[in-house]
Amino acid sequence: MPNGADTDSGTDGSISNLQTDESPFVVRRVIRKKRKSIHKDDLSKSRGSSEEFSSYHREKRVSNATSTHTECPIDNFLNWVYCICVVNFDLELGQTIEKVFPADQNLSEKDRSNICYLSFPDSNSGLNGDTQYTFRFRQSSSHFCEHNETEFSYSRHIPPVYEKDSSHFYGTVYFNQLRDPQKKRGYQQKSLVLISRLPYVTFFTHTLELIAKEYFRIGETALLHACRHINTWYPPIPGTTLDLNLYDVIMRTRIPVYGENSNFKMYLGEDQENGNLTDKYVIPNLTDISLSGLNNIVQYLPILWELIILNEPVVIMANDPSGSSDGVLAMVNLISPLKYQSEFRPYFTIHDSEYKEFTGKEISPPSCCLGVTNPFFVKQLPNWPHILKIHGKISEEPIIKLRSLKKLQNGFVESKAGLYSEYKPNLTPDSKTIASLCSPKNARRPQSVQDAVIKKFFAELTTSFIMPLERYVASLMPLRKEISSWRTPPTARPFNAVEFLTQLKLKGPQLTSKIKGNWENLYQKFIRSPNFFGWLEKRERSMKDQIFKLHLESMSSKSVVVNEWKEKSCVEQVDQILRFSRIMKNLGKPLDSSLLTNSEPDENTVTFHRIYDHDGRKMMLDKMKNVIDIMIEYLPDDTKNLVRNAT
Repeated sequence: MPNGADTDSGTDGSISNLQTDESPFVVRRVIRKKRKSIHKDDLSKSRGSSEEFSSYHREKRVSNATSTHTECPIDNFLNWVYCICVVNFDLELGQTIEKVFPADQNLSEKDRSNICYLSFPDSNSGLNGDTQYTFRFRQSSSHFCEHNETEFSYSRHIPPVYEKDSSHFYGTVYFNQLRDPQKKRGYQQKSLVLISRLPYVTFFTHTLELIAKEYFRIGETALLHACRHINTWYPPIPGTTLDLNLYDVIMRTRIPVYGENSNFKMYLGEDQENGNLTDKYVIPNLTDISLSGLNNIVQYLPILWELIILNEPVVIMANDPSGSSDGVLAMVNLISPLKYQSEFRPYFTIHDSEYKEFTGKEISPPSCCLGVTNPFFVKQLPNWPHILKIHGKISEEPIIKLRSLKKLQNGFVESKAGLYSEYKPNLTPDSKTIASLCSPKNARRPQSVQDAVIKKFFAELTTSFIMPLERYVASLMPLRKEISSWRTPPTARPFNAVEFLTQLKLKGPQLTSKIKGNWENLYQKFIRSPNFFGWLEKRERSMKDQIFKLHLESMSSKSVVVNEWKEKSCVEQVDQILRFSRIMKNLGKPLDSSLLTNSEPDENTVTFHRIYDHDGRKMMLDKMKNVIDIMIEYLPDDTKNLVRNAT
């Protein structure tokens, strides 16, 4: 089991003031007889500055070049976190970023502005004390390079919903408000923000909680310590269980792998067998959003599932950023394991740089899911077709009854919680299903149990919905016998909507599902949606990779090549050897070589690196070289040396 950090930390990063009743997870202080720290001397001398963190690692890069002792490079930090920001609210200056850790991490002016405005609750939220929430924005600070070994290792087996975001940043916020008589308003407002490409919203929420507790206790030194600890974490690789050290707490979490059961129970090794888990801070799911904020509108979830899977424009209105972000994240995860492909903003304000893009009155609402807290949005979105209000008076009617948009626009504050829409759903769950989700008995269930029941229902619904598409796409693959080492690999047949809908009548979910309705109409709408195109693009790439892999296997198989070899002329045999050699040389090129020539990497080379890890690539190239040597031996004696020199 890989360990993400040295489990022996120094005492400087204590969290003795962290109370266990302030977190939903078990937190215990790790007490060890022998304490050691890699950076103990550095930490004792530090002033807690972000500049020191950057200079420290610049020195480490130089020392590592001559040292035999293995040190973690700064890239380990970047595998998890892009940066950590301290944002302060000043009555005269407004929101300003005080510090960025690491200091040399680039943030464009546009991104700085977005972070500043999204890091504080809306003035209408009326929040007191501390609060946590998540936001997401389109970033312009950093180019995401997916053609490298680290990204291939991550994306090779990761479920779609856990993929890194190439164009957006996720921001995890810990907002702190303290009374301060010296301030004009009588209190101080400050936010700590963790920026990352990874959608690990639950993991980062609790990570930032630990960091923030220390920061608001001892200041910037806590952030320096946190950065150094994160820099010792192993990179997130699917299928691995990691022990990640932060201060003197160990966070044990698992990076899921594609196809793994969502209810996978993490095995905690000897600690579990011995019952010794008191020093672990266990996070069983990286993105497990609680549905407690949706308890008022559970009866609308089947309709919301349709709206989300069809990429309909949806606005979620809440009283605070925490409610809006949890609501949006719960909605886009409602269709898991299918990945939501449209724009979604867990917390959206009028100061967002793309505000006009989403609220322009002269255009129809775009496919997106927005979380807002300001009632002003109701007036700005007169043509918005679906608005979900998750706070307010609770309707005691268990039946699904949509509310009029006009009532919402006339009185937002007094409006009941519910879905305001004119949408006519295609599917109608049976009464037993609705009763199981909305029964008053559910109030006596633990929230985690209720969440599990709801998530299981919609995961099974999404899986049954996608299954006919999976079966049809699998039929588009060429037959194995059509793939030959002597021919250019074939391609999969294109998706044919008419053909699919015809097959759907004989093999669709309407034949077995308890949910009745117009399934065919739902599929007709779905195959025109961004969710479908995103899913199809990934499946087509998967089929292309599979064909590429089968073709390489046929080229590296001695028996297949030799059997086909006997039927060819000497000229064809030589051409085949030279072709094999060219392919092998291209596949063996490192991806970095294209950067030196300012050219795009060869498509086959990228595919080869994406499919195989380092050991797999080496083994495949060795097999191909062995096949080439065997083919040369079959040539006439006067030709062998000429061909061998040419290869």
